[in-house]
Amino acid sequence: MNNPRNGKIVGNPSYKIGTYITFQCYTGYTLKGNSQLLCRVDLKFDTNPPTCDVTMCPDFGVIDHARIFQATYGGIENDYGSVVKVTCEDSYVLDGHASVVCQGDGTWSPKPTCKPLDCGRFDGMNSSCVKYSVQFDTLYYMECKTDVPNTRIGADSGPNECQESSRKWLYSQFGCFCHCKVMYNKYIVKTENLDTNDYLQHGNDLKWSYKEGCTKNQTNALRCIDVHIEMPSCICDANVHTGEPYTTHSTTNPSPNKKN
Repeated sequence: MNNPRNGKIVGNPSYKIGTYITFQCYTGYTLKGNSQLLCRVDLKFDTNPPTCDVTMCPDFGVIDHARIFQATYGGIENDYGSVVKVTCEDSYVLDGHASVVCQGDGTWSPKPTCKPLDCGRFDGMNSSCVKYSVQFDTLYYMECKTDVPNTRIGADSGPNECQESSRKWLYSQFGCFCHCKVMYNKYIVKTENLDTNDYLQHGNDLKWSYKEGCTKNQTNALRCIDVHIEMPSCICDANVHTGEPYTTHSTTNPSPNKKN
């Protein structure tokens, strides 16, 4: 008696009258027929030997937003050892293994899923001087306003990109940040780094000074953060002259009409 294809005879049977021969299939194959044969007194077995048929997995089905491919060797699909390759559509990323195998127990190994490529939010997504923005697949396009001064951070004109390998944005900061309009008392405060329209660039600290006899109300730096800034202010002694704008050459001499 020969071993069945994809199986074996268990142990070392004696083939004596009244004894049994036991058959066993290898992993991935299912026994069809009787697992034991009896040796009769006529020196024949009581039935035909079993066969070991390949184990089949159910139809693989579909995975949302995925493309699947299964190589068919010998024209058979979903048999033991079959491998299904899974790839995701654009702007989706694989969560799990790309190869799914038909296992010996007739089940598929865990199937992956295709999840939207999501890099979360980046600093500047809601910045104040964005004229319009749109995301297309993994690319995030943004245009800045032109009617107010602002600073574009990130790509000069191109989009931000959600990178599949790291699941992070190419630019962690990407946006159109408005400059700050600074309102202040020009009779007692002098500024050094505003433009001609009194705007301070985003991200800069205001450089300012005040007349002698005045005291700053703020002790912290006044920084422009996307249109928001605390305005400079002072408390001045009663005898501080405030009748004309403060410059580097201004003095704090009392008014000519004021008596000493």
